[in-house]
Amino acid sequence: MSHIIRQALPDEKRKIAKTIANSYKEELSVLSQNQESLIAVFEQGIHAERFWIWLEGEEVLGIAACSDNSGRAFTPDRKKCIKNFGLMRGLIASFIFNSEFAKTLPYPKTTGYIEFVGVLDSVRGRGISKKILLEIVKQSEQYDEFLLDVMDNNIAAIKTYEKLGFREYKREPFRGGKNKGIKERVYMKLSKK
Repeated sequence: MSHIIRQALPDEKRKIAKTIANSYKEELSVLSQNQESLIAVFEQGIHAERFWIWLEGEEVLGIAACSDNSGRAFTPDRKKCIKNFGLMRGLIASFIFNSEFAKTLPYPKTTGYIEFVGVLDSVRGRGISKKILLEIVKQSEQYDEFLLDVMDNNIAAIKTYEKLGFREYKREPFRGGKNKGIKERVYMKLSKK
């Protein structure tokens, strides 16, 4: 089937949220196993203009976002978290999402920060994320370099990023991931120069 890679439109927030909920369901399962609850939390805070999507027909099969020091791809909403996950999990989710996705990026305006790289389970292995990232790098002329981070146990993603030209530049210990085999967060950089 033919596909299109393009920047997302404002009315595609739900489709993006659905892809996030599916792509990160294992990581998000501690908050909720209910996909609709996860979709509701993400849909509210997505900044569609920062997302690139892989479309086949009307279905979004893959996504990636490119943020910078002027804003991020997702702004968490504490009330939505509590409503969809309950009080305790909602507060925990709000704290985690704010620390992970709401901080202003400390990079210069010429640096793009790749986040929310995800592909539906049903189409993994087709090179969709790689092609989306290539398009982001090609189309984002305002950036001289791109940064991203990935967990050390995600070997397939690390290899994909290396094939695109990303190189590791630092690692930091990651607390809370030991039961999932995660020891470190790996930071990678691609320079266009």
